[in-house]
Amino acid sequence: MQQFAAGGLAFVVFIVAVLAVFSDNAAQRFGGLAPTLAYVPMPLLLATALLWGPRGGAIATLAGCLLIIHRTAAGAGPFNVIEGFPGEAVVEVQGFVIVWALVMLLGRALSEGRRTALEEARAWRLRYARTLQAVGVASVEYDAVTGRATWSEGAAALLGDTIRDVNSVDEWLDRIDATDRGLVQATWSAVARGDAPDSVQEYAVTLPGSGRLRVHERLAGIRGADGKVEQVAALLRRAGAEPAHA
Repeated sequence: MQQFAAGGLAFVVFIVAVLAVFSDNAAQRFGGLAPTLAYVPMPLLLATALLWGPRGGAIATLAGCLLIIHRTAAGAGPFNVIEGFPGEAVVEVQGFVIVWALVMLLGRALSEGRRTALEEARAWRLRYARTLQAVGVASVEYDAVTGRATWSEGAAALLGDTIRDVNSVDEWLDRIDATDRGLVQATWSAVARGDAPDSVQEYAVTLPGSGRLRVHERLAGIRGADGKVEQVAALLRRAGAEPAHA
């Protein structure tokens, strides 16, 4: 609804801009700039077409182009300021709207391609999350530089709701038993630096609401185009819960 309203607002502003630029007294109002202002309303029409989708965008484009042609045929607008022969303005405006129609088709195609790619990415992400949850595995990605943590959607089901409060590798390390923490930190740092491609380890961790449990963790570095590790990915599963000590 908000997208439709935004498109409607853009179309209203487009109409106002067309009536101003393609007015009967455009030459008197804008002086020497009048012949150069034909393009001014068009980005608004492009925005309308993108916001309203294929059908609404097609109707808006058709209506907008017909309005511009009608105003020009009536002797108004920038194309009539300098006319070499009778009817030249109408010929020019038709070429003008055709070019912009092609631009809008291209913009729409790019927008649809982006929307389709996002939908496919969301679908794959959902499948991935469901698969991990089905096999009892949680995933987390750490920024190799800042240590910022991004947990999978199913992590809370495996490790408890409080896992959402763990926003960095340091916060995760704080919850690991002191006897395991040093080795886990050293292993993570080695993977983050690229010294080790991956690692497998098991350690005890205490999480509010879930108690003390052991997790089996597999780390792997994700390298960027420059060959440096950008992300550290981790897969975790519960190795077996341990009762909390009094």
